[in-house]
Amino acid sequence: MALYGLDISRWQSVGTGDSAKDFIICKATEGTGYVDPNCDKHYQRAKKKGKLLGVYHFARPDLNKGTAGAKAEAAYFVNNCKGYIGEAILVLDWEQPGTTGQRDWAKAWLDEVYRLTTVRPLIYMSASVVNGNNWSNISGSYGLWIAGYPNAYNVKNPPTPTVGAMPYKIGTWKFWAIWQYSSGAGTLDYNVANMDKAAWGKYAAKASAPAQTAPTPTPAPKPAEKPKEEPKTTTPEPVSGQTETNGASAGSNVPEQPQSTETGLTTDDWNEIIEKANKTVELASKTASTYGIKVPMSNKVYDVLKVIVAIILPLVSTLYIGLANIWGFGFGEQVDKTIQLIIAAINALLGMAIVKSSSDYHKSS
Repeated sequence: MALYGLDISRWQSVGTGDSAKDFIICKATEGTGYVDPNCDKHYQRAKKKGKLLGVYHFARPDLNKGTAGAKAEAAYFVNNCKGYIGEAILVLDWEQPGTTGQRDWAKAWLDEVYRLTTVRPLIYMSASVVNGNNWSNISGSYGLWIAGYPNAYNVKNPPTPTVGAMPYKIGTWKFWAIWQYSSGAGTLDYNVANMDKAAWGKYAAKASAPAQTAPTPTPAPKPAEKPKEEPKTTTPEPVSGQTETNGASAGSNVPEQPQSTETGLTTDDWNEIIEKANKTVELASKTASTYGIKVPMSNKVYDVLKVIVAIILPLVSTLYIGLANIWGFGFGEQVDKTIQLIIAAINALLGMAIVKSSSDYHKSS
């Protein structure tokens, strides 16, 4: 039996996940300073609709280095997801460019989350990363969520694959837990889970589950739990409803396409860059006014540029991102934010020609 679902983050409007058949996995945290503002909204809505649940942490080993950095990120994730522990699968999103070979960092994070929660997390990575490194230090204890996009599925409205359609090798794992088979919708990632509902519950459950308490929103204010059990390396067996498989046979020619729905910069970084670009207009106006700079242009050109800066370009930027979220088109988060930045930069350059001194000059002429 297979389960089908979506993974989502702040870039999807609340309600986007309603189309998920069985499960939703929500971005919760990144690094040691970012909580996805839509995580709990997505999570609670999906829970009310009876979906199976998961939350993931986007690793930043480039910022928080070594074992200490991995443990700090693990604690940050657990502290902000305490209300979900025991009912959601936990995942390490392992895709930060230039760091995907740091197996010890990944293991330190997984071990620390297990130590704090007694829940064994999954690790998410692209097929190329799975097969480009020796993950034997992790595969014996933690499940695999693999990303790879065969051309037949990486389209806006992908067909529904069977578990047996997963074509990629899975390295040192005996079986895979989830396959992200398409990101072709631009703002949506499609997944198939190699399990049934009972197996999902086992992945989410604590090793020795205490009485359940009501979930609290992210971030949760309670401190981290005291360690109860040291992680032990065991070879997992397929749980009920899972198929043991080594993925693709040797010599598979299915292209392994890299997964990157997140950017190297946090969303706060992107928003700050865009805001600074837009503020260039105001700075240019003040500078020109201070030094008496006057840009020679006809009143008609001035009026047209004023409309472009004040209305058209901001509207284009807003509509592009808004409609991408609603209708599911777009080119992925990094490209979409880059388009926003380019629009803001063009707006700033045009604004430099539309300064207050120029306006006064034309009004008096």
